[in-house]
Amino acid sequence: LYEPNEHIEIGYALISDDSMFTRRIIEERLKEKKYSGIVQSFENGLELISAYSTLLKEKKTVDIAIIDLNMPVMDGLTAARAIRSLEAQSNNKEVPIIFFSAEKADDNFKKQMETLAPANYMNKGNDTNPDALASRVELLIAYMIDQHSKST
Repeated sequence: LYEPNEHIEIGYALISDDSMFTRRIIEERLKEKKYSGIVQSFENGLELISAYSTLLKEKKTVDIAIIDLNMPVMDGLTAARAIRSLEAQSNNKEVPIIFFSAEKADDNFKKQMETLAPANYMNKGNDTNPDALASRVELLIAYMIDQHSKST
């Protein structure tokens, strides 16, 4: 399995999902694998954007954002567009985004994802086994961080 390279700057991982169960699994995996120094999770996209804006102002590094598509207050696509807007305004590098959702990735969604790159998608699936979900999360996070470290 992927182990972070020593040269990767450890920063923040941001998670936004309205399911506390899903947030906990993602948090546990991120902490266990030490993908980021600090893991923050939020129930909706608006909370995520508020935290991300604060981190940008404080010049903090964000390693990854994991965002559900269907959430109350602000959905995942709107949150991702806001992330890209904040990055453009502050001349910051784009944080990798993982859309983690039970929704299927149709052609319209895939086109929108291209405009939000670097972005990837993973279907949560219907498996209620926490280990299966955690394993899927771990593989995708490893892939995204590996891709991000190669681009730096």
